[in-house]
Amino acid sequence: MATSNDIEADTAYGVFEASHASMLDISGLPKILWRNLYEQLQQNAFLAGNHLQFAEIAAGEEKDGGADPEATRLAAISTHDMQPNEVVFLVDHALTFTNVFDSVQAVHGHPSLLPRIAALTGACTSFDALSTARRDGSEGGGGGTWTDDLSADRAEGRSVGLRKRAAVIANILHGLLHGQQLEMYRVASGTTDAERDGSQQLPETVPAFFVMDEVGCRISTSDEEGSVNMRVAPFFYLDPAAGQLVPYSIAWNTSAVAKDEILCRMKHAAAAEQLSAEFFRASKIEIDAAAEREKQFPGEAFTLVVEAALSAVYKEGDGEEDWGRKQD
Repeated sequence: MATSNDIEADTAYGVFEASHASMLDISGLPKILWRNLYEQLQQNAFLAGNHLQFAEIAAGEEKDGGADPEATRLAAISTHDMQPNEVVFLVDHALTFTNVFDSVQAVHGHPSLLPRIAALTGACTSFDALSTARRDGSEGGGGGTWTDDLSADRAEGRSVGLRKRAAVIANILHGLLHGQQLEMYRVASGTTDAERDGSQQLPETVPAFFVMDEVGCRISTSDEEGSVNMRVAPFFYLDPAAGQLVPYSIAWNTSAVAKDEILCRMKHAAAAEQLSAEFFRASKIEIDAAAEREKQFPGEAFTLVVEAALSAVYKEGDGEEDWGRKQD
């Protein structure tokens, strides 16, 4: 016989299902996993650690016309055999932003965020390290045009600290925009002219960009169907306690997975370029996303945009040793 606690739990789940069914249907999450997802949300439980671990694998990067045998990356691998659609787990978002100005202020204003995002892209977190990498050509393909020599800035009275900080942040954002870590969903932009004049046109939407946490970013990506065993989708939880939508991503295995198998989701190679182009459009800056993608380091135009955005919040003395500190 069902207890009063069981009845109460079933009622609460019924409310959740009714509120989120359309979103879950769109995500593609099998209904057999909905209740498990609900229970994780109720407990604020991130259970990926029960199903995967990180391992260092070959990165598959090119060097001198061939694969670089020394290049490695961290990837999520399964800790046990899994049947299709056996597990689902929540993935948090490390960074969310709508344009370049949001992103610059976010990574500048939170001391722990910048090294965390940099670690996901392999980017440098100090100007000296970035300068060395640029000279050594150790961070990818084609070059940028900003200079390591800051003597002209000093002579002309420009802030050297601001210029250094902008170069580092631009490099990290460059890695996000042209890697596989950047994701996007769309949100309503507000009331449209059509709504105001009484028509039934749907509200316009604007892009919101996000970077998943370490778990989400370590799930490998491929555009080959045979390599894919996971699916990841954005999900908005209507939190009854907070009375607001909380963004997450959800991940589940779509096929059988063997122990120690690399977890991999579908993402076409062109998606990164499309997202970076969307990002530049949302920021209302005219930068050729395809051309920027070919550069090893951020181009001068993008670095100057980042510097302009940073100047609104930068305080002289915000050194690398105390990243994000504001001075009165």
